[in-house]
Amino acid sequence: MRRTLVIAIISIAMAAFSPIATAGTTGSISGSVTAAADGSAVTDGWIRVVNAADPYMDLQTFYTDASGLYTADGLPAGDYYVQVGSFGSDLAFEWYPDRPSFDGAIAVAVVADQQTPLSFALEIGGTLSGTVTDQHGQPLEGIHVIANHTSGDVFGQDPSYGEDGYDYTAADGTYTITALGAQDYRIRFGVGSAYIEEYYNDKLDVATADPVAVALGAATTGIDVSLQRGGVIAGIVTDAVSGEPVPDLFVSAYVPGKSGTAGFRDGSVTLVDGSYRLEGLQTGSYVLEVQDLGSNVYAGSFHGGDTEQSATRLNVTVGEVM
Repeated sequence: MRRTLVIAIISIAMAAFSPIATAGTTGSISGSVTAAADGSAVTDGWIRVVNAADPYMDLQTFYTDASGLYTADGLPAGDYYVQVGSFGSDLAFEWYPDRPSFDGAIAVAVVADQQTPLSFALEIGGTLSGTVTDQHGQPLEGIHVIANHTSGDVFGQDPSYGEDGYDYTAADGTYTITALGAQDYRIRFGVGSAYIEEYYNDKLDVATADPVAVALGAATTGIDVSLQRGGVIAGIVTDAVSGEPVPDLFVSAYVPGKSGTAGFRDGSVTLVDGSYRLEGLQTGSYVLEVQDLGSNVYAGSFHGGDTEQSATRLNVTVGEVM
């Protein structure tokens, strides 16, 4: 019997496996990955092959060898999109043929028992940099800065939840994101911090964010932002019967009436003493939801009610703890 809590939403993406292909039905894609500037082999190349018939789930990853060569084999006959890059280098990722994002990518055909040749010469990517400060002009260290292109991605996800590149601010508040392709980006600041998340330039949502243009081999500078410390909701989750604190539960703050990522604002796992702390909240009304992610002993619930509609509305003010 599941217990009740005195006081969120977690979606589990199940991996889908492609059917096992039999001999005579598969082909391959192979070639080289080099640096366009000098033709040197990219020995740590990363190749993602996406089945055009099922781009949401059917994708595989391959790597270059010490000579910069790769073979993506065991592919059922069909059309595939191919993305190539090199993590940790200054080379820009690209989709075939020479596209910085999935938009505009062209699928290549794989024929059974044949090898499709496909080589890449990667250009040096652009960089994007700036400084993050608080509302008093003091530099902020450890702030997560994300660059994401404005056109979505292969999974059709909300672009506010993707990453083309990222960095964390240094002690002086500066950051530099490297290896970016030539396109426009939305820049997101403060994810998971005590500060109100925002987009460049002083925008609170991805839809109104100002796009920032980046060119291959060029530096885009001065993408600065000042963040405001958000409001805080803190408390303790206890067992409704014993009164004992309950650890390892996930507590989420949501904007009432908005489901999924649109309404989610922050989440925290309860500590051994049952405590949680939700930060970086804008001034407004929130509901709290708690869910047992591990033991499945406790039924999910809301603070002050059994459903979102009956849950207590918590009024949060920027800079204050409730």
